[in-house]
Amino acid sequence: MTGKGRLTNKLINSFQVFYGMAIRKNKGDALAMQKNVMAILYHYSSTKEEPQHHFCPEGESSWCKWQVDKVSGTRNYLPLKNPLSPVLVEMIKPVFDKLSSQQLLKGAEKCLTQNQNESLHHVIWSYLPKGEYHSPTETLLGVALAVGHFNDGMVNFNTQLFYEINLKVGINNKSIWEAIDNTRLRHAAYKHSDNVKQRRKDLKAMEAAKLDSLQYDDSYSKEQYYSKDVSVNNSKNKAQRKCKKCGNPMKGHKRGSCEQATVD
Repeated sequence: MTGKGRLTNKLINSFQVFYGMAIRKNKGDALAMQKNVMAILYHYSSTKEEPQHHFCPEGESSWCKWQVDKVSGTRNYLPLKNPLSPVLVEMIKPVFDKLSSQQLLKGAEKCLTQNQNESLHHVIWSYLPKGEYHSPTETLLGVALAVGHFNDGMVNFNTQLFYEINLKVGINNKSIWEAIDNTRLRHAAYKHSDNVKQRRKDLKAMEAAKLDSLQYDDSYSKEQYYSKDVSVNNSKNKAQRKCKKCGNPMKGHKRGSCEQATVD
């Protein structure tokens, strides 16, 4: 979508961020979630002449600066340079209607995520690689070990497992298991840190901006490439040699033709 108020990857990224905020900040209240989701669409289509912030959260803690100015009396709100056009709003409104439906948001009231499931799947695939065949017995054993190590850690689970089968835990075994657990905890803490989270957001924003620059770059458009000001054949702009006697171009100039013309 080109032109004023176009739907760019950067704008879609902002929609995703505010959609997550609408879910997390209204835990247990599907009606408030629905109102905040619709606020995203109308907030980005608001203009100075027609502000549409009636769905935006109210109060000084709101992410909408128009609502903050309304309560505190400040003037921090600046209208968007390229708000969504009414035509584009009508095109994407059905998508927001589906994302804000009560049936969908009722399932998100507890604000649960799939992160733990995905982490468990990663551990299971480390025991049972996807590209290999595994028998039913291997599958059951691999899943059981993965679940035990995911919940209790290598040291606790393996120590209990060795105890049940009357095996002693050696010092080397325990040190290896502790190293694995410490590495896992260190990586989890690193990925959960504020700096790494902000880095992921910055990279996502940079990728969206790059895609937008490639998608809407008009330097190779038809009008630019075939404009009258640009010469199609650069060879014509080169200075051509001319005859010193008659002044005609040397290309196609027959030897002695200018002398013959001068004699006649």
